[in-house]
Amino acid sequence: LIVNFGWLKAPTNRSQLPTVVWPESTSFTATVQLKQGNLQGFTLADEIGAEQGWPKRIQGIDLAIFSAQLAKPLQGFIGYRNEADGIATPHYQSVVMGPDKHYAYAVQWLLIGLACVVIAYFAMRRRGYENKPA
Repeated sequence: LIVNFGWLKAPTNRSQLPTVVWPESTSFTATVQLKQGNLQGFTLADEIGAEQGWPKRIQGIDLAIFSAQLAKPLQGFIGYRNEADGIATPHYQSVVMGPDKHYAYAVQWLLIGLACVVIAYFAMRRRGYENKPA
């Protein structure tokens, strides 16, 4: 299982990676939020994480590439760390739209449709006056 711990502040020189301080024990407990489905995001490079070895700087998580690089099969989901503990700053926020936003979109499209009907009415009415014999 791949777990995204969050972000680390990088040094000013991009050729250097930030120092990661891991807990002394080999296992620890973390509360994570699981994400499944289309996990591949937009990347600027042709090959993300092409440099050898770990840790490495990556733009996004692509499980197929990571599975090939690790030579191990990976699960089809990612765990995102929820709490901060000094290792990294969690960044994942669940995308939840409340009903207010849905109602606002519904009202917006209703008003756009109403405006189209009013414009069409006046356009046809004007065309009717122009086509009448004088």
